[in-house]
Amino acid sequence: MENKYKKMEKIYYSDKEYQIEYEKRVNNPASYVTNLKIKTIWKGKKTTEEIPLFYMNLLEHTKLQEKIFQNSQKILNLSQKLPNLAIKLVFDTVLVNEVLHTNQLEGIHSSKKELYFSLKEEKSEIRKQEKINGLIKKYIDIYRKRFEKIENLGSVSQFREIYEELFSNLLGEENYQLDGEIFRKDSVSIQDSSGRVIHRGVSGEKNILMKLNDLLLFMNQEDLPFLLKAAISHFFIEYIHPFCDGNGRFGRYLFSMYLARKLDRFSALSFSYAIQRRKEEYYKSFQDVEKRNNFGEVTFFVDNIYRTIDLGQKSILQLLEENVEAMKKVHKVAEEVSLKNTLHEKELQLLFLYMQDCIFHQFEYISNMEIFDFLKDTSRSMSKLTLNKYTKKMEEKGYLQQIKKRPLTYRLSDTFMKTYHF
Repeated sequence: MENKYKKMEKIYYSDKEYQIEYEKRVNNPASYVTNLKIKTIWKGKKTTEEIPLFYMNLLEHTKLQEKIFQNSQKILNLSQKLPNLAIKLVFDTVLVNEVLHTNQLEGIHSSKKELYFSLKEEKSEIRKQEKINGLIKKYIDIYRKRFEKIENLGSVSQFREIYEELFSNLLGEENYQLDGEIFRKDSVSIQDSSGRVIHRGVSGEKNILMKLNDLLLFMNQEDLPFLLKAAISHFFIEYIHPFCDGNGRFGRYLFSMYLARKLDRFSALSFSYAIQRRKEEYYKSFQDVEKRNNFGEVTFFVDNIYRTIDLGQKSILQLLEENVEAMKKVHKVAEEVSLKNTLHEKELQLLFLYMQDCIFHQFEYISNMEIFDFLKDTSRSMSKLTLNKYTKKMEEKGYLQQIKKRPLTYRLSDTFMKTYHF
């Protein structure tokens, strides 16, 4: 952020001068004072008086918002250059990475492979596991554009419903069992790596309910830019800390849903990754808002969130650019094979899918059943029997090789990959 506008704590004032500067800022025509009130921290303890969060609209933030929208449009344009299977496989990769990073931010270990198979299981019509990773389930809602719960937030109990869905496979654990009627009633705190308490959530379920109702009113305002509203809401939900555990993942999920609904799904699925890259700045920006001498100003927190979104988008743009470049090779090889007239039209279509799978797959290759499911609602659909017949013929012609019988699975043959340098 430009040096012209500084945090109040960075400027030395007497108590009286601090109050004068505060009045100047909140009464500035470019300032917005919210209905969301917090207790600030002074010498390690919360003050008794509550003050409203306020934001100063800076030209630099207008530029950042514009940049975020431009990034989103570039992401949409690039993603449209990828065929459907490629975009699905890339989404799977990004989704798994996002869940991995949101877990890592809480010190929770999960492997990409474990999350990938949980994702695959959730997408399957026949599920083998009784308890799928709840985070995966909810992030698939982003992938499938299921925004109803966010669009229709009208009561605080809906926060609890989303929480239970998000941690459906963990609700039996003590940390996820809430002791209040809807939320927690006991106190909760966050500690840094040295064990020092850096934040205490709102005390008592009655106060939590009041704060969440204030948040709902704020979230449903229509006269605020959505990025600003999303950033401030993200701060306040984490400030409240309504649950015993999982608050960080819950807050990041809500924020990602917001981005997916208003921007694009890829931008939404890069938020935790970007936070991981800016972890110290991210957590410090929360603490700074609560300092007494910053008087509840969220301007610098919003700045941090905007830059975090931008960083995540840049990582997505780089990934998509690399994938679009990789697809140029797939198209070129498809043309070369087509000119040889050795494959039926349906076989060429299947080869195009197998080449995409070769480049973009994670951990295991696409099965015939998955190809059938992928094609069944398209003009290229075919019966399972026909699909199996074509893949068998393609194996005989040297294009594919079978690698598994159950489920029946093929990949590009070693000969094909060597010939075309895959």
